[in-house]
Amino acid sequence: MSERLRQIISGPDEDISLAEAALLIAGHRYPDLNVAAYLSRIEELAHMLRLRIDEDDSVTERIGALNQFMFGDLCFTPNTENYYDPRNSSLNEVLERRTGIPITLCVIYMELGRKIGLSLHGVSFPGHFLVKCALPEGELVLDPYSGGVALGLADLQKRLREVRGGEVSRAILAELLVPAS
Repeated sequence: MSERLRQIISGPDEDISLAEAALLIAGHRYPDLNVAAYLSRIEELAHMLRLRIDEDDSVTERIGALNQFMFGDLCFTPNTENYYDPRNSSLNEVLERRTGIPITLCVIYMELGRKIGLSLHGVSFPGHFLVKCALPEGELVLDPYSGGVALGLADLQKRLREVRGGEVSRAILAELLVPAS
């Protein structure tokens, strides 16, 4: 583990640069990886996205802009045909190919979202990594692997039943929707 990665993960969760950490991890597979260049690319994407956001846009309007930008304009997609392709786990490859698995798409989604003022947190939901967004009236659960779609209570219960079986109460869901550390 590199000293920089050790520094990043030893700090408070809210200060962790997920993109930098993920790129440093990818550097184990790609020893010549230029982490700074990929961080710069993410900054460029964030700048392009910020140009689409008005200062007074609501959280839901910002989410809509993020979804349109990432999945409509940039065409990030889930790799459903070759889910276990190791490139899906390397953030540099996901940025290049614009295809990935739930966790890598979520990292990009959260990094871009935070840069436009969204309070986003990863959620290690059973069977599928998700993103949670704080709203004035509660929380919104989003699935970047499915184009940033919002998931309601029934959707989450159905997904959990598919993985675990049995009945799924609100209390059980609440326990599973805590932010990942």
